[in-house]
Amino acid sequence: MIISKFPLRVSLIGGGTDISSFYKKHGFGEVISFSIDKFIYLLSNKYYDVNKLSFKYSEVEEVNHYSKFKNPILRSTIGRYFPDLNGREFGSFSEIPGGTGLGSSSSFTNAMISHLFFLQNKKLENMELAEKSYKIEVGELNYTIGKQDHYTTILGGMKKIKFHNDGRVDLKIIDIHPDFEEVLNHNMVLVRIGNMRSASALLKEVTDDKNYNYIKYGKKLLTLIEPLEKSLKDGSLDDFSSIINQGWEYKKEMSPSISSSSVNDFYEQGLKNGALCGKLCGAGKTGFIFFLCHDTNMLIKYFNNIECHRISIYGTNPRTVNIWSKKKLRFLM
Repeated sequence: MIISKFPLRVSLIGGGTDISSFYKKHGFGEVISFSIDKFIYLLSNKYYDVNKLSFKYSEVEEVNHYSKFKNPILRSTIGRYFPDLNGREFGSFSEIPGGTGLGSSSSFTNAMISHLFFLQNKKLENMELAEKSYKIEVGELNYTIGKQDHYTTILGGMKKIKFHNDGRVDLKIIDIHPDFEEVLNHNMVLVRIGNMRSASALLKEVTDDKNYNYIKYGKKLLTLIEPLEKSLKDGSLDDFSSIINQGWEYKKEMSPSISSSSVNDFYEQGLKNGALCGKLCGAGKTGFIFFLCHDTNMLIKYFNNIECHRISIYGTNPRTVNIWSKKKLRFLM
């Protein structure tokens, strides 16, 4: 049996500028985001029928050829990287439901590609994995999604990622002030709002050519990247909180599709009940609201009938994306 484990992510600032329609027009996009201690697991084992493939996720599929899978990511990843695969069963599990703004589809795609390479004893570097994953979701499947997810979920820690209009990607691990990192790790909460949704469908509305606010407020978001990085290094709680709240105000202005009266109400109630700052994760409308709290217990008590998760930054050591096989831990490095 082989087990892959890849983290989910929270984007703090710059979301939306990592879409090609932005960074190709503006020249670059940039985000600060971090991997969280909630994961997607991908398991596989030899299947009893050597002529078939099986996959168990939210559905159970058994096919005699990969092209028969209903899941498009399965079809694309296996078709491109291991088309002769047979006699294998897979299972996928997530600690938090997909379609909630935490980069789950990209984490799953990373896990699937790395799994296929591992099965063939092929080495794959982290940045190469992220690029292959992005090309599957955006290049082949035509999903309208940001590029940060594929890169944020290959490495642990807090990251600043820059996307150039020529396709280059620069990734830097941010050295957070040790005391401030402890504050973050003990006081971050995700609060669920609404149902699962397709980020791709929503982002098609946001990035429409006629939506001039998308570029206008995306540029404003970029002005907050350096101040947020500085607040993380200096350990300034006040500056960090102020920048996150300002970023959410800019993000909402990018499109009316991003927020809603329900999201705004949850956000305001969070700030009145234990939170210092917050923002909706992902493309918009539904998913999880990220809060940094001065009183975590007060916030969770207030949202006591709603799905909440305490989270922390996963892996300040970059070697955090891994595969287990035959009880031996191997790193994708």
